[in-house]
Amino acid sequence: LTAKGASGMTVTDYAGTNSVEGLYVQSREQTNGTDTATWNYPINATRLVSRMQSIFVSADIGTSRTFNSMSLYVTQRPNIVLTNWTIRMRHTSLSSYGAPPSWSSSGWTTVYQGNKSFGATGWNTFPFSSTFVYNSLSNVMIDISFYGSDCGLTNGLCRVTDYGQSRSIFFSATNAIYGAPLTWAGTSNPTPATNSLCPNIKLGWNAEIP
Repeated sequence: LTAKGASGMTVTDYAGTNSVEGLYVQSREQTNGTDTATWNYPINATRLVSRMQSIFVSADIGTSRTFNSMSLYVTQRPNIVLTNWTIRMRHTSLSSYGAPPSWSSSGWTTVYQGNKSFGATGWNTFPFSSTFVYNSLSNVMIDISFYGSDCGLTNGLCRVTDYGQSRSIFFSATNAIYGAPLTWAGTSNPTPATNSLCPNIKLGWNAEIP
């Protein structure tokens, strides 16, 4: 530390005492979903294109935070690289999907995008390129998709939790007849299926600790 006087000059013979306070940043995570059942979404690697859109309610997400990562618990790795692997997040007033379910096409924050190889089972973490600022009031919709050039021989599997209501919509295909999944919108082309399963996830953020 350097002592300076009112003029800004360095004081070399300062003999007083001072207190110094500061904050340090600690990485934290919260887990949503604890069941050990498995599902091939969102890592449905035997398909060329795939998209899953899931709802996580505010009671599970918690207080306002700036999320900077997300993790999936992988129990079986796919045998190919998933190209255009994209994770998007948005706030929503929906707590489940009604009939007919609909792909959301606006309001998304793309938090992760790239070609993804799953090198190990267990928690696989995706550091965000853009953070998601959660408002603590709304539910959160998480959209995971990929758009490949080839179909794999082995599906990936993730741990999922059954919430007892339609919390996820999904679709996959071995061809690109409906185009890139990021462009899907509305209730058709393609028509999404519904499921009460959502992937177990960890959401990460940085906390300032005094």
